[in-house]
Formats: sequence, C-alpha cells, structure tokens
Amino acid sequence: IPPNRLNYLLLLAELARTPLDLGKVIAIVKSETSICYRLLRLANSAQMGMRREVTSVRSAMLLVGEDRFRRLVTVALSNALGRDHPPALTSLSLERARFCELMAPLIGESSTEQYLLGLLSLLDAMLETPMKSLVSALPLRPEAKAALLGASNPVAVPLSLFRSFEKGDWGPCAAATLEL
Repeated sequence: IPPNRLNYLLLLAELARTPLDLGKVIAIVKSETSICYRLLRLANSAQMGMRREVTSVRSAMLLVGEDRFRRLVTVALSNALGRDHPPALTSLSLERARFCELMAPLIGESSTEQYLLGLLSLLDAMLETPMKSLVSALPLRPEAKAALLGASNPVAVPLSLFRSFEKGDWGPCAAATLEL
C-alpha cells in the first residue's frame, strides 16, 4: 500500500476506536500533508467563524470537532483510494457506508464501526488486493473482519442487506423488513 494510502487507513482505524486517542490522530494527521491541509483549511474557513488564523493541527481538531473531522477523513480517504478507479466505485463505497451507519442503531451495533465496515467493503477492489490479506492488517474486531470476508454474523447484517439489494435478491431484504 502506498504511504499516503497507508496513512489514511491508519487514521481511519484510529477513528474507529472509542474513545478517540487525540495524540495518535494528530500524529497521523501531521504525517499526511493532504489531510493536514484540508483540516487547517476547514478550521480557517468562514464557516468556523474564527477571527484569528488557526495554525496548529491540535487547535484545528478541537475547533472542527470529531464528527466533522470524521467526515473530512472519509471523503479524503474515498478520493485517495478511488483515484485510479471509476467514480462509481467510490460512490458505492460511500453508499454502503451510509446505509450501514443508518442501520446500526436498529441492530444494536456501533454506527462508527458499521460506517467503517461499509466504507471498507470495497477496499479489495480499490487496492486491487485480496480482502483476506487486507483484513488481517486492519485493527477491527474479529466479528467485523469476518463480516468483510463474507461471514454471516450480527455485525454483517447491514452489509449483507445492501449486497442483497445490489444483486436484486429481495428475499433477505423482505425478511429484514419484517423483523424490523
């Protein structure tokens, strides 16, 4: 994996942890110029309403907040990983991520982890590497790793539903609707 893509994956892995280790996140952001630039640009935008220029990564992180920062990293990661692939692949990855995130409360799972699961579900296609070798390097729970590999477990339910929807296999979708 090229260094900048590795930094994105490391950052995404840190963002999946609860509670967030701000020190580790800041260290990764400082080592990845594109994210550092985007964060400082967002912190200094008119949207934030600051009168003085924000020049430190730590100050920018605190000003922007965890939710906005997560969105910024997600968009940056999608762009970085999907750069050499059709835009539809990036779009599908983000659709899966959002669907899994919205389904999480209904199945009693973490929204953050489900979003990450949906986002990473096409990582093998984006990096042109077998999912099995990628999953072993990701700091995810064993259940989440198994879900990425196609296992059937409670963590995999939203991703499985979305995959069924993509294929036009309405059986699992109809069954899930009745359960909810």
